[in-house]
Amino acid sequence: MRCLSSAFTRYRRLCQKIVVCRILTVISCSCPPQAFMKYFSLVRHLCKRLVNLQGLCVLAVTVFFCLELLGMINLAGIHRRLFGLEIPRSNCPRHPKYNLTIMTIFKNTSPYLEEWLEFHFMVGVERVYMYDNNSTDGALHILKPYIESGMVVYKFWPNKFHVDFDGYRENYSQKSAVEHALLSFRCDSKWMALIDTDEFLMPGQRFQNHSLQSLLTHYQDFGGVALAWLRFGTSSHIRPPALPVIEAYTKRRSVADPNYKHIIQPRRLRGFMNIHEMFYYDGYYPVDEKRRPVVPSSNKNILKSYDVFRLHHFFTRSCLDWWIRIFQRGAVSGGLSKYKFGDLERLDSNEFDDRSALNFVARLKKQLKWDGKKWQERYFPLSKSLPAMCA
Repeated sequence: MRCLSSAFTRYRRLCQKIVVCRILTVISCSCPPQAFMKYFSLVRHLCKRLVNLQGLCVLAVTVFFCLELLGMINLAGIHRRLFGLEIPRSNCPRHPKYNLTIMTIFKNTSPYLEEWLEFHFMVGVERVYMYDNNSTDGALHILKPYIESGMVVYKFWPNKFHVDFDGYRENYSQKSAVEHALLSFRCDSKWMALIDTDEFLMPGQRFQNHSLQSLLTHYQDFGGVALAWLRFGTSSHIRPPALPVIEAYTKRRSVADPNYKHIIQPRRLRGFMNIHEMFYYDGYYPVDEKRRPVVPSSNKNILKSYDVFRLHHFFTRSCLDWWIRIFQRGAVSGGLSKYKFGDLERLDSNEFDDRSALNFVARLKKQLKWDGKKWQERYFPLSKSLPAMCA
């Protein structure tokens, strides 16, 4: 027992040394301190829990720290997995070219791209950076006039993987696309929204006569604005109706989802863990629309206010859309979707009838020169039979 106690004491000292190494790594690489605190808390918790244990715990700690030492050889892997991706400072011109842009990565969403783009240009977005993750449904043909006009910047973005020294394989297609957009275009944008093509960003119901740009002027002193995520369901549609998305799907979950998206000031961004967690330079931080600080990774940040900004997330759309998503479209992460068709019952949120976006429909249809029958016949012809799961 004395031998085990002595051995464990040595492991605790090793633990302390590794923490010191991590601190030095953070200092030398300027990692976001919030991310480092996660690691430090984990190691400290491990030491406290194991202090009174004997026997097999020594072997467990040995394995843990061997993996840690292997991981430290590859600092890039540590940054991605523990600290996130860091965006170096840029010497940007004083005045950006655009007040508001959007960055998105998409895959096989052609039926809805034109509506999504026209809607966001209508509410004040000036340019969209679109990263195409191996689409095979003619997306480039739809985007061509927008690319030629300069309103869309198109990048073909195939799946990207990284394998660390310890064998950890990560698909970071979305992360790498965000990183590329920030490194390439951060100086061009005062504000940049990081959203998907099934998400519609709009002013709140009381501010629908305002553009998004004018609303953002009230948040100049912060790093970014966190957006409440309002998840819409099928609204009982089996097939996509011959209507724009914002008109067809009006029923949603009664409360906002725990996660949220961001409109960031990219020049102030220091790095990010993922699309939901951002870190900023010089004391800047994200806030909600009421200017209350939002802490990354906190499950307390269920944003309950969406009077100024709304992010409508049309996650499922119709049953047929969901079937295509699961079995045909594929995921940005590569392969088929991580969801199963049976998840529709759990995710189909139709609890609350939200018609706040309908005020935009007339203007949007005019802009699109909307012909519902033509659109439906092109993408979802009625002559085509439904899959058995939706019939």
